[in-house]
Amino acid sequence: MHSAAIDEVPDATATHTFVMAAGAICPESPTVTDIDGNVYPAVQIGGQCWMAANLKTTRYRDGSTIPNVLDQNAWIQPDLGPAWCNYDNSPANDVIHGKLYNWSAAANPNTCPQGWHLPSNSEWTVLTDNLGERGCRW
Repeated sequence: MHSAAIDEVPDATATHTFVMAAGAICPESPTVTDIDGNVYPAVQIGGQCWMAANLKTTRYRDGSTIPNVLDQNAWIQPDLGPAWCNYDNSPANDVIHGKLYNWSAAANPNTCPQGWHLPSNSEWTVLTDNLGERGCRW
C-alpha cells in the first residue's frame, strides 16, 4: 500500500489524501532516476505510469539548483520564484515525504526526470477514476 497527499494545483489550498494498493510495475520504466541520483519505483494504474514516491530532487534536469527556502514567511510572497523545502523543514522528513515544491518550481518542465511531467488535470481524473471510491479517502 502507498499513501500520498495531493495538493490541488496551482493554489495548493486543499489537500487530498488517498491510500492505494500498489499498481503493476510500469512496463516501459520500472524505475525513474532524477538528476540527483534518487531512484523512484514506477507503477502502472489505469494504463498510466506514475512515480510511486514523491520527488526529492534539488536540481533541474539542466543541473541548475532549485533554491531551498526555509523561511515560512518567504513562501507566501508572490514573487518568491522557484523553491523547495522539507516538510516541517526537517531533513528527516525527506525520506518519508520527499520535497515540497512551490508552483513555480513544480510547473517548470525541467523539474521532473527526463520523460516525466507534472500531471495534468485530465491525467489526475484518470488516476482517481481508476482508484475508485475504495481507493480514495477524501
